[in-house]
Amino acid sequence: MASTLRDFVRMSPPTFLGSKVGEDPQEFLDEVYKIFQAMGVTSREKAELASFQLKDVSQVWFTQWKPNRPLEAGPIEWEEFKGAFLGKYFPCEKRECKRVNRDLKRGRSDEQGQPRFKKRAPNQEFSDAPKVNQEKGGGSQFSKHTRTTCGKKHYGKCLAGTNGCYRCGKNDHKVKDCTTLMARKRETKQASLSGPDLVSQKRNRFYALQANKNKEANPDESTGK
Repeated sequence: MASTLRDFVRMSPPTFLGSKVGEDPQEFLDEVYKIFQAMGVTSREKAELASFQLKDVSQVWFTQWKPNRPLEAGPIEWEEFKGAFLGKYFPCEKRECKRVNRDLKRGRSDEQGQPRFKKRAPNQEFSDAPKVNQEKGGGSQFSKHTRTTCGKKHYGKCLAGTNGCYRCGKNDHKVKDCTTLMARKRETKQASLSGPDLVSQKRNRFYALQANKNKEANPDESTGK
């Protein structure tokens, strides 16, 4: 056992005080267990070697816990030592709390590692469409760029040099003969003629006619008799 202890000390195992803020009992057990695995020691030697690394308050705890074990318990094995040690310095409620925190941290790291996609605006469906002008005067109906035919920027198919109408898009007439444009001009003209001044004049004429009718129907009221 003496030679085993010397080999163990040469590998610089961690120590555990039991009074230092921030000490991790589970980490202490994990580190010494890695050394045990490399050395190939038995379960009983693992418990004994780990107890040598307990210092200060934890050493006091071990010296008090060891003689209070049942007489029929026998030599201390690794699993017994580990359970008693964690029960003292790392109870179940703390282990569960640490596990939850670890899962939360892992979840955040996973979210940060995922690619973030830029949100698309509600009216952006066609803004990302490829703006291709594959033939003269052609191009996507949703793209607006300079047309080689007319030299201007506009949507849809370019009708310059054709018999097409710029207003309605039909090919059987030009814009000057467009019935749609003429109808809109008539509507605009009618709206201007029926403006607020003309309406006021019609209303005043109506009131004047009504007043004359009242006078003719009641001549005494008009003369004051």
